[in-house]
Amino acid sequence: MQPFINVKLIEDYIKANNLTVTKFCRLCKISPNSLKKLKNGEDCRVNIVFKIARVLDVKVSQMFK
Repeated sequence: MQPFINVKLIEDYIKANNLTVTKFCRLCKISPNSLKKLKNGEDCRVNIVFKIARVLDVKVSQMFK
């Protein structure tokens, strides 16, 4: 399944800030498994998108493709 989230935003943020996936997830207060589901386009809770958008400092609408 294709992800409905703009994964490039997340990957660019992780790379620009020299973070590991685990550190990024801890910063967002989500589990690494939730991030993996989001990247794979699987079903996940909507609040995960809001938490990531807050950390990335972008609007939630920018998170979607």
